[in-house]
Amino acid sequence: MFANTRGNRQRQDGWIGSVFARICHACRITGHSLYDLRSTFATTHWMEDYARLPWVSQTIGYKHHETTQRHYFKYTPNARVKGFANQIRKAK
Repeated sequence: MFANTRGNRQRQDGWIGSVFARICHACRITGHSLYDLRSTFATTHWMEDYARLPWVSQTIGYKHHETTQRHYFKYTPNARVKGFANQIRKAK
């Protein structure tokens, strides 16, 4: 998901991982990893436009979009979740 200056993928256990850890520490953010950004990226782009699924899959390094569906489908909103959000809005 992250590229170096040559356009090659940056390893998550390398320099970028230590930078992320320092940022989280400085902002007092706990319980998150660099991998969370990958999940957020994939889910956000996929839910915005389902036609982007092949592009999202390629960008995060999967050869088959079915793999992306299998890993990230659980994050897509469903009627039950939307119902909770509507209840929260009405309660305010």
